[in-house]
Amino acid sequence: MNQTANATGAPLAPADETVLKTQHKVRMATRNKWAWALLVGAFALVIDGGNALGQQPQQQTKAGTVTVNDLASKPDEHLGQVQLVGVVAAVLQGEGFVLVDKREYADCGLSCLAEPATKKVPVRWSGDAPKLEQTVHVAGVLNQSAKGLSFVAQEVSIQ
Repeated sequence: MNQTANATGAPLAPADETVLKTQHKVRMATRNKWAWALLVGAFALVIDGGNALGQQPQQQTKAGTVTVNDLASKPDEHLGQVQLVGVVAAVLQGEGFVLVDKREYADCGLSCLAEPATKKVPVRWSGDAPKLEQTVHVAGVLNQSAKGLSFVAQEVSIQ
């Protein structure tokens, strides 16, 4: 069935078109809610997963830059201004993206995202989102609030 005719082939009445538009808006709103639920859930997993492996030594990349695994393992040590490097594992254009550690990505690619043990960092970013599987350097601020941790990017560059 196309959107200009009903099941019998008759043209849609204005009320039918309104119903279709409303259904489309509901589907889009649901998709956006699910995407942010994924980002928030990923950050919750980061915090839980970080406690189990908190004994690992921190890996620094460029001077002052932290990896996804390091930030996820001990987020309280990195509150405030952060330089972060990781691989883009999920994107929600205009709202943000999720990073995984470069080593995790090298081991299993994007399939790691579905694994609970994989550390992930959701990044809020309203600019043009990087592409999936790009390695990026993110300058931003990690804040603690009543709702939990939030990482807001101020600058994103492709490596």
